[in-house]
Amino acid sequence: MKVNMNDSVYYILAAPSTLPLLYTVSILCFLAGWQECGWTSMTKPIMFTLTLPVLSYALVVSICEGDSMSSIPWLLITPLILIDIASFILLRKVYLRYVEGPDPFEGMAYSDRVKLMSGKVVMITGANAGIGKETAEQLLSAGATVIFACRSESKARAAMENIAITHEKWKPSSSSPLLSNMQADPVDSIRNRMIFLELDLSNLDSVRKAVKTFEGMNKKLNVLINNAGVMMGEYKETEDKFELTIQANHLGHFLLTTMLLPTLRKSAQESSGARVITVSSSTHNLAKQMFVDDLNCEKRSYSLFGKQHE
Repeated sequence: MKVNMNDSVYYILAAPSTLPLLYTVSILCFLAGWQECGWTSMTKPIMFTLTLPVLSYALVVSICEGDSMSSIPWLLITPLILIDIASFILLRKVYLRYVEGPDPFEGMAYSDRVKLMSGKVVMITGANAGIGKETAEQLLSAGATVIFACRSESKARAAMENIAITHEKWKPSSSSPLLSNMQADPVDSIRNRMIFLELDLSNLDSVRKAVKTFEGMNKKLNVLINNAGVMMGEYKETEDKFELTIQANHLGHFLLTTMLLPTLRKSAQESSGARVITVSSSTHNLAKQMFVDDLNCEKRSYSLFGKQHE
């Protein structure tokens, strides 16, 4: 088929339809490469996002089979524009699904959501950023009291304030009927449900001190989320003479968990149970073996992902 120079306008109009496909492929390849999802799970979303460019370019081909652009009614451009609009909507949906993640409270009324964790106390290590902060925000919106167990008080306070400000933006107004059926208004009390606890997992004395401080609060503990972690590119040793990664990610959390077990057990008896959640990364799949005789990485050359014995 010979394409008229004027017909290039149609191809330009069809181009945006490929954006959701390219975006989806790039995101899924990244996730699959880090083993966050399987390669086989890519087929359905890729085929779904492929439909728009197929429709768009099929329409362009049928249009360009005419004599010239001037002989084709401008009304034929409308389907291409509609497909472009649908493409940007689909692009947004792909972002929400694979990057931002689905809303755990989708379709749930505000008054029902804030009752899910009402009266529950959750401790999250590293709650000032990343997954820890997002977890804290979701649990707070579900009515929980969250202990921000962090090394830096300034960063933790900043995260807590940011969560409070964000919460204020989407909360229902005080006159909303959604609030009338609630026993307590979590919107006004959200700042009171965020508590800072100084905790440095790379210092075992800091872990012991943090547990004593928490016990002095006389609060129950329904959930402990071991979330904080580091990934060092060079070897660093802590004051306790352990390699920093193994202590901050594992040993520190182990000590914290064992010291909090009595409180967790007591809370489990008084309420409907308690749990410990330890967050990990899919990069553990990259490890071929565990060097149990060299956890401190003293016999191997040190790198971001570790190396074999030399």
